Amino acid sequence: MLIIAIFISGCVEKEAPYSQENAAQLAKLVMEGAPMYKFDGFDLKLIKITNLAEEAWQFDFTFKCKNDGYGDRASKFIAHIITPHNSTLIVQNETVTYAVVDGRWDILNRAFLEN
Repeated sequence: MLIIAIFISGCVEKEAPYSQENAAQLAKLVMEGAPMYKFDGFDLKLIKITNLAEEAWQFDFTFKCKNDGYGDRASKFIAHIITPHNSTLIVQNETVTYAVVDGRWDILNRAFLEN
């Protein structure tokens, strides 16, 4: 009976580690779904990937918005000016743990970072 259990456990496929490609797709989806980007963002480009640890990566993006400001600005008076932005997202163990635009705007909490 023990031999059968060892044989069966040896045949079970181990789950593949979370890949950089999957993490990049998740980071891109979070960026595209962020209210700031959905409001008037365009031209999203992944410019750099940094491997931080096993199953952890940092993704740096650039993008532009048609108006100034951060977040969903639908109810605010805004200047209509093309504004370039940089964002950094960290994906760790299949979860976005950090998502910040221009070092100022927290995408996950939809608020400015505390100084």
